[in-house]
Amino acid sequence: MQHIYETEKEAISSLIIGVEFKNIRFDYFRDNKNVILNAFLYQGVDILKSISKHLRDDKAFMTTLVSLNPESLYYCSHKLKNDWELVLLACQKDPTAISNASETLIKKCHNKDPVKVLKSLILERDLNIKLPKNKEIHTTIPKV
Repeated sequence: MQHIYETEKEAISSLIIGVEFKNIRFDYFRDNKNVILNAFLYQGVDILKSISKHLRDDKAFMTTLVSLNPESLYYCSHKLKNDWELVLLACQKDPTAISNASETLIKKCHNKDPVKVLKSLILERDLNIKLPKNKEIHTTIPKV
């Protein structure tokens, strides 16, 4: 039986010397951001298939990974694959990353530049923020 790593330091040290993250020894660390980030840096994007579902849905953490390697989008939760800003970040680094987005976004970007489409969607959304009903807008012009 293999020894299961018990401390973060032990796990990271093992990654540095080449023990693969998919190894059962890392089972306690599938939800540990420091260990996963080190595994990602030393072993590449494919280690993300071994991370927890919780982290696949952690927007801040997955944004960090996508900024380092746009292929990380493939391992994001379905919700994050439909997140316009996250998909835009991936596509700005590599336009072919759109193939790892949600089916909805893939269809919206079909045969178009995904960066332009996503920027347009974000801009349209941001410009369409609605004001509460029955409220008047009062503007004041400062006196000189």
